[in-house]
Amino acid sequence: MLTSTTAALLKVLSEDGGFTTGRVSELAQNISYGGNNRQRSGAIRAWLMELKQQGLVVFLDDQKPICWKRTQAGSRALDEYALKHLRTTSMAVTSDQNS
Repeated sequence: MLTSTTAALLKVLSEDGGFTTGRVSELAQNISYGGNNRQRSGAIRAWLMELKQQGLVVFLDDQKPICWKRTQAGSRALDEYALKHLRTTSMAVTSDQNS
């Protein structure tokens, strides 16, 4: 199950190309994490490793530096997260309108 943080990371990645951990950190600006850039990249890497264990991201290849890309399973999980979030949001709006 995705969290808002892991969903934000998956949104940055695609199934086609790959980004280094540092670049993912730069692109995922909506993820707030205290500390300096090095600590932030470390946290991003930990989240990406967790997503890798779930099969939602993979290494682009075996080269260094490591580049990450989203898997098809990651794309499906992101779509499901978006649908669930959309339904929750629309239900809240409907509930507010009925009040």
